[in-house]
Amino acid sequence: MKISPVTSVSTVAATLFWTVKAVAIGAFGRDSYDDPVTSVLFVLGLLAFLIGVVSLAWTALHGRHVGLRILGAVGVVILGAGSAAATTPVFESLVDSWVGAELNLWILAAALIAIVLRGSVDREARNSDAGAA
Repeated sequence: MKISPVTSVSTVAATLFWTVKAVAIGAFGRDSYDDPVTSVLFVLGLLAFLIGVVSLAWTALHGRHVGLRILGAVGVVILGAGSAAATTPVFESLVDSWVGAELNLWILAAALIAIVLRGSVDREARNSDAGAA
């Protein structure tokens, strides 16, 4: 699958925003959840993540009917939100610190990075195979 530049850039942006947010919480304590800076970093990371997964779904369904592409984009947003909502209480109960509350974001970002990297590697392998033929 061809990974679009929008997907790649938004994936990196989401990961960076959420990493900086986690570092700020770790450095300043759990009370920094109420800090406007960490809230803005979360929202920016969430926006970048949503752009990344929607563009990934849109690209994955290339050549399909527009309705199916829209349904796929909505589906990945619901899947991401549902997994975050379901895993947050679990992680918070397993890890009794701010890390438990942030773990679901890191897992979502890591999964998206893995998909983007896999798609990029697949494209490079296809390009090198085509050049050798």
